[in-house]
Amino acid sequence: MLDRLLAKINYLLFAVASLWMFCLALLIVADVIGRDAFNFPIVGTPELVANSVVLVAFCQLGYAVQTGGVIRAGVIDAVVPQRWRQIPIAVGNIAGAMLLAVVGYACWDPLVQSWTRGEYAGVEGVFTFPVTPVRGCIVVGSVLAAVNYLVLAGREIQFLVRR
Repeated sequence: MLDRLLAKINYLLFAVASLWMFCLALLIVADVIGRDAFNFPIVGTPELVANSVVLVAFCQLGYAVQTGGVIRAGVIDAVVPQRWRQIPIAVGNIAGAMLLAVVGYACWDPLVQSWTRGEYAGVEGVFTFPVTPVRGCIVVGSVLAAVNYLVLAGREIQFLVRR
């Protein structure tokens, strides 16, 4: 049941991030055309794109972990015997979960502060946008990816115990 729920959440965030990337691509094209053809760039494009890279990365992180899209050291397969490969894989998954949990924890206070202070990015009077959604995506994406790593570690340990 947890697997299905995680899969749905991961895919939803992946789809939202993909749609956002498409919209960013359209914005960048429109900005370039406006800048070159009409000498009229779209205000705020660099700020939106810079912050959106972080948003997209953390929205897609859980999906990448779940589907095996993260980088994995192939040296484990070459060095560790087939029977014991689950141990270093499980340890790596637990390490990944711990690292992302720390990232989520470290980003919690900045998220709360940006929410309570109404923090904005950009140039005041020209173009601003709230940074809370970006910081929220970092926290949610980190925690979601950490949970995905724990689920994967549990599978590896369960497979090892069954043997």
